[in-house]
Amino acid sequence: MNKEQSIILKGIAVLFMVWGHLFGRNTDLYSDVFYIFGKPFAQFICGGMSPVAFFLMIGGYGLYNVYLKGYDKNRYKRIFRLYLHYWIVLIIFVPIGYFFVNEERYPGSFYDVILNLIGLSTSYNSECWFLLPYSLVSLSSAFLFRIYDRFNAKTLIAITFSIHLLTCTALHFYGETFINHNVWISLPLVFLHFQLSFSLGALLKREQIFEKTKHFVKERNIKTYQTLLLLLFVFLLMCSVWNTGYYSFYVMFFILSISLLPMENIIGKTLAYIGKHSMNIWMTHTFFAYHLFKTYTYSLKFPVIIFLATIAVSLLSSSIINFIVSFLKRHTFLPIT
Repeated sequence: MNKEQSIILKGIAVLFMVWGHLFGRNTDLYSDVFYIFGKPFAQFICGGMSPVAFFLMIGGYGLYNVYLKGYDKNRYKRIFRLYLHYWIVLIIFVPIGYFFVNEERYPGSFYDVILNLIGLSTSYNSECWFLLPYSLVSLSSAFLFRIYDRFNAKTLIAITFSIHLLTCTALHFYGETFINHNVWISLPLVFLHFQLSFSLGALLKREQIFEKTKHFVKERNIKTYQTLLLLLFVFLLMCSVWNTGYYSFYVMFFILSISLLPMENIIGKTLAYIGKHSMNIWMTHTFFAYHLFKTYTYSLKFPVIIFLATIAVSLLSSSIINFIVSFLKRHTFLPIT
């Protein structure tokens, strides 16, 4: 997987994220024409979207590639850049929340401000819960990879899958009632929960699975349309099953399938453009979908229109954020990569 393919996959992942957050719940807020198994079509297809697993796997692949080259001199700069974007998002949207939505929630107490800046609390934008645990996984990646390398692929998958099932069970039964309300319990649990997808990303690189998959497809003369049909079938199957325990393996299959498709076209260029803005879209879209402008967003009624409008305003916000980051990079001594 080259850099361009990883950016395209980030584009797909963030589109899945936005769609899932818009239509995975709140089904009474929009109008859908089609229903499948009693679910609105917009909600039904959310079952085939698992953006967290996508980002973890892409991250695992990329960081393992860095690990193979030796010392990662940019590990802290990457995390600083991630947090810098996050802080700029808060600087833009928290005042809007204060003046127009809820002056008690935005910014809240001094304690609330500090916890949100660190990522220990995400009361301003709950969908940024991914920030801190992923940062910890990223910072400890070299240590994790040394552990991964002690095991062959099958043993590593067996270990991380077992951990994944245990954490899934704990989060399913005790997440809402207990775990999610105690960050010192949820943080290490989520860290462990991330290991399956992250380790599979590392294995994609270590075991040269992309190269082996391409060789397999070429040897058996599998056509592009056959890959697409199989991907569509598996996608719809996952939509029907909604089994989060196996999402990581599905996402691995999805990534491998996408890597086989020609992307030197308008679709690939569009996905790459969105992928370059994926971090900012992740951090901003739910301010429009939930926290600040929910009434306006869902007043558009129809899923496709709601989705396109949310992507559009998120991209506009992303352009502003990137401009600010570029300005800081040029005119300050901040360690921005």
